[in-house]
Amino acid sequence: MAIFKKNWFGDRTVSTADEEKLKELLNKFYKPNEKFLDLSNFLEKQDGPGMGLKKFWISQKTYGAAVCKIIGAYIPQLEILDLSNNGLFNMFPYGDLPANAPNLSKLNVSFNRMSDVSNLEPIKKLKLTEIILDGNPLCGHYKDQSSYVKDVHRKFPLVQMLDGHPVKATIGFDLDAAVEKTLPKFLGNLTHDITVKTLVYAFAEQYFTVFDKDDRGTLLMDAYDTNAMLSITMWFPEATRDTFKINKLFPQTRNLTRYTGSKSNDNLLRGKFKVLGFLGDIPNTEHDLPSFRIDIMLETPKLVVFTVSGVLREKGSTDVFAFSRTFSCKPFQGGLQIVNEFLHYRQALDFERRRAFTNPGPTPSNSPVVAQTEVPGVAATAVGLQQQPQVLTDAQKEEMVKKFSMQSGLNLKWSLDCLNANSWNYDVAAVDFQRAKGAGDIPPDAYNPVAQ
Repeated sequence: MAIFKKNWFGDRTVSTADEEKLKELLNKFYKPNEKFLDLSNFLEKQDGPGMGLKKFWISQKTYGAAVCKIIGAYIPQLEILDLSNNGLFNMFPYGDLPANAPNLSKLNVSFNRMSDVSNLEPIKKLKLTEIILDGNPLCGHYKDQSSYVKDVHRKFPLVQMLDGHPVKATIGFDLDAAVEKTLPKFLGNLTHDITVKTLVYAFAEQYFTVFDKDDRGTLLMDAYDTNAMLSITMWFPEATRDTFKINKLFPQTRNLTRYTGSKSNDNLLRGKFKVLGFLGDIPNTEHDLPSFRIDIMLETPKLVVFTVSGVLREKGSTDVFAFSRTFSCKPFQGGLQIVNEFLHYRQALDFERRRAFTNPGPTPSNSPVVAQTEVPGVAATAVGLQQQPQVLTDAQKEEMVKKFSMQSGLNLKWSLDCLNANSWNYDVAAVDFQRAKGAGDIPPDAYNPVAQ
């Protein structure tokens, strides 16, 4: 999360004891004569006699980084590495591999879970001559060999053996390096103005709290302008479409593959009552607020545009799916009112499913958005949160830090950092804390000992 980027996105470290154990395992599976490290199916390799109960999931960033560190310190001459059958979704855990294994020329990452060649981006600086990708979902995306080879060569132009078959290496210009210099860094939860941020965060939290009520069509009446419009798209694999009741609304979507030309306007909902009627047909839901990411794309006196994305489930079900909703809102009675909305539902990714509804975190706030039980209308009740940042005395700040620490479980230092990063706005700090905790971005040492 952007506002806590300094602290909550910091790299976590492996304990000295774990690093020593991991070093022993790597030494066991290293063949010095071949300069070959075999980490294939690494979980099963740890099931042998004397291996102990501790398991190292080297598909995780923490242990992947530790593997790279050990390679750089003890076997920098490594030339062949086998990471097959490890459940890797991408190579981000091994982003340090090019620096620690400069001589690596052969890499086996077959039978993992990578869905696109872009998942190899973090290791593109390796000068590979051979790579095995067979068994990854990405291999099924290509209708012809030439496109597959071309995409691989964009990352590794020196590759001459691909999935055990000879291919010709290519010579080209390194455009990726030039692009990297011009593209800005990725930031989640993008906001510019603390006042707008406060209002949008409060609106979003209250909107989805109301949306999850049984009579959302009535309660959301004031949230939409009379001439509001709504467009919906969705995508679920055919094999999972019976899992979610939401798929009954598929005929009303505007997916580009279903319509072309003027027909794409047939399912564009125009007017408050059509919009609310459609929203009322959506099965009862539960949104996981800590999973939310909110990006504010436009802030003007007359219009605010922001996207909320996260995960949800249908009431009575444990199956999770994902959503993204882009709201275009106008000022209304001191709050916000929706004039246009784009709604997209899709299959949740594995990491989204693992994190969903597991650690919602407390809401250290007396905000009416959280506390009130009856919400007559989002736009009207969001007004109370549109406040200017308070001017607080040192004593007031100290009391606020203690309260935040007591309700959140964070220690005093982290509570202070959290409140200070949010201009001492308790409500916004609480929302950010919920989201970061639910995403697993807060390290254990940020908590009070009794809260762990």
